[in-house]
Amino acid sequence: MLDASCPCWHGVPPDVPPLSCGVFWFFHNPKTAGSVVEEHLNAATSHASQSRRRWVYHSMFHTDWDWRRWNTSAGWHRVLKELEKPQPYVVISQHHTSPGFSDDVSIWDAAIAPMRRRLADKGCGLRLATLLREPVSRTASALFFNRVPHGDLPRWVSRDKQGGNAQAKYLLRTNHYPESTTGNSADEWPLLAPAAAALGRFDLVGRTEELSTFLSAVDRSLGLPAASTTTSGGTIKVGGKEASTEVNVTPEQFKYSLTPSDRSAIERTNQVDTALYQRYCAASWLCPLLASATSAYFG
Repeated sequence: MLDASCPCWHGVPPDVPPLSCGVFWFFHNPKTAGSVVEEHLNAATSHASQSRRRWVYHSMFHTDWDWRRWNTSAGWHRVLKELEKPQPYVVISQHHTSPGFSDDVSIWDAAIAPMRRRLADKGCGLRLATLLREPVSRTASALFFNRVPHGDLPRWVSRDKQGGNAQAKYLLRTNHYPESTTGNSADEWPLLAPAAAALGRFDLVGRTEELSTFLSAVDRSLGLPAASTTTSGGTIKVGGKEASTEVNVTPEQFKYSLTPSDRSAIERTNQVDTALYQRYCAASWLCPLLASATSAYFG
């Protein structure tokens, strides 16, 4: 369901050109439908090809549970070997067990920026992509996924790293952000500037509420026709392979209705995430203009 306060999203250009070679890098922020995207990427890399070679897929999720060893796995060395080729084709999914985009420990400085420069020297590109989700919806999803009792909601959303401004926190430090916070939402406003700066480096910032638009941009990036939902429901056809559209779904028995007080508590503790989300919202009168605009080249 689309957020009525954000009728038009401008994080994904309407016409994304395919990468002739290089890297498609997806940053998976939890509870934004990132698992569906990873399933999609797995299917896509089974079929997407350039110059008769398939894309190499690497997920950081199971690289190592110690995020400081993210670049020591056999999978990462496979990526480095592919990048030595004149025309590399790599898809990377970044999730747990990897650095974020903070100033002190930054995957941008350690890997992405130098990789982008080397690829440019070969005439290739690096496309950086992620998803944002309306903060109340995302927090509720995390709340239910973590099976937080209704009575514990106020404490959890104010003090747990997954409860308040979790998208900004994960963007900056992934899963090694401190386990708890002070409980004072005003203390978290300093997260806004570095998180916004990090998002400014992304080529595609989709939103969970328009997941199909984002997946179409993924497909076009990899040189595939846009996927379409199969008649069986619950799956999407990517190339010649089906991928699930329902991954890591919380069972219904762990969900409950949010009261107005619950929603107010979530909104108070997610003001930074709300500011980040609203950054990509446009007024309704701009929607037709954005829909007809030609995209910039991201290669």
